[in-house]
Amino acid sequence: MKPGRVVRRGLLFAVLSLLIAFLFIPLLVVEGSDRCWIALWPPGRSFWLEFVHSVERVPVRERLVASADGKLVLKETRYSSYGAGLPSDGLLRSEELMVENRCVELAELVLRVSREVSPVLYIGRTRLELITFAGDGGRVRIRLVRPWQLLRSPR
Repeated sequence: MKPGRVVRRGLLFAVLSLLIAFLFIPLLVVEGSDRCWIALWPPGRSFWLEFVHSVERVPVRERLVASADGKLVLKETRYSSYGAGLPSDGLLRSEELMVENRCVELAELVLRVSREVSPVLYIGRTRLELITFAGDGGRVRIRLVRPWQLLRSPR
């Protein structure tokens, strides 16, 4: 076989492999009526959601992880006081309550955002203020999708 054919076949194989991988690696999609943010999000990768609890008025941080089957899994919640709507089975660590090893699966997370609760996503070094996605009182949807699903997915 000629060396040129080997190189072309190798290049074709590499391009097809990358295309197939791209089509099946999930995307994290954060969307509201005013803005949308999308990033490749392989299984096992996590992000933090931080907000002020609407009743207790204390900061809450929750860690969500991408599962292999395309769901968001709530793994950890951190907060500073017991109260209505907050888990009561946490561990006390340095004046912070923490519920670890949670395993709450979510097909998607839909939040009503407001200035009072100031919801923010921390994705690596990226900070997304969710109020900028839908405005005060708006709705923000966070989900994992395969790239090809965006072609048929309604907003």
